Amino acid sequence: MGRILRMKERTAEAERASKRALSYDPEYLPALKGLEYIRGQGPRTL
Repeated sequence: MGRILRMKERTAEAERASKRALSYDPEYLPALKGLEYIRGQGPRTL
């Protein structure tokens, strides 16, 4: 969900969706990467 919202440039909603996903699974990689991207750190290799 967060990725789709980011693609539509709805970053505030994307951030909330990613945080919500992380509340269920703190190690959920797509949400972690999404938050990094939103916060301006860009994608990084793990």
